[in-house]
Amino acid sequence: MDIPRRTVTYWDNGNIATENYRLKGKRHREDGPAYRKWSENGSLLLLKYYINGKLHNENGPAILIYGISRIVSDPNLVKEMYYINDMLHRENGPAVVVYRRLSGISNIAHKIYFCNGKKHRIGGPADINYSSDGYVYLETYYENGLKHRADGPAMIQNYYGCCLKFEERWYEKGRLHNNKKPAVIGYNVTGEEVYRHFYIEGKRISVEDIVESGFKMCDCKNCGYQYIEGGYDASKAKKNKIKIRKKKHR
Repeated sequence: MDIPRRTVTYWDNGNIATENYRLKGKRHREDGPAYRKWSENGSLLLLKYYINGKLHNENGPAILIYGISRIVSDPNLVKEMYYINDMLHRENGPAVVVYRRLSGISNIAHKIYFCNGKKHRIGGPADINYSSDGYVYLETYYENGLKHRADGPAMIQNYYGCCLKFEERWYEKGRLHNNKKPAVIGYNVTGEEVYRHFYIEGKRISVEDIVESGFKMCDCKNCGYQYIEGGYDASKAKKNKIKIRKKKHR
């Protein structure tokens, strides 16, 4: 059985700087991290797990990054990343977690879910950003690496530090798209809509180009073109022959 070769480098003060395990020229270790790095004062800075030269750890994160800590016995974890066969991947949780340390307490600043190297999550946002006081200020839904959500906005941004919505964006398979209402809606701090943009399959379209014969758009002051009855069908739209049927909405 081949045994990985351990090599070590040191700082001028005698403290260990790096530790490497290699087998046949590739980083490899089955019973712990294959690479470790320390600061000059002895603080742990980096851990990496490798199997046959590939980032891989089935029992936890394959990369752990630490900030310099004044207390050597209290590592300051900054970021952890889960890899399987050199691809970001985790079955039951985020594959990337970024921490923010305030007043000696670590809080999550950013979480990203990956499946086989692609941002992906079913039933919830795959990319979540938190403010310093713990509020979610940006969340994005992904499926197979593309922004996508079938039952709501795929990107929701809040005003920083609170739960008030700033902007919503609807995506389908990576493209801005909503055939029943605006694909981009912006809000002010009182919750009122301040702008809205229509997109079909990634292409921005004007209100005048939306409704062909047979479609009806609400144009009352309360809704302000918020939805399209029946949906928008690009194949039925005829340039310069748009017929908009207006209908009061109660």
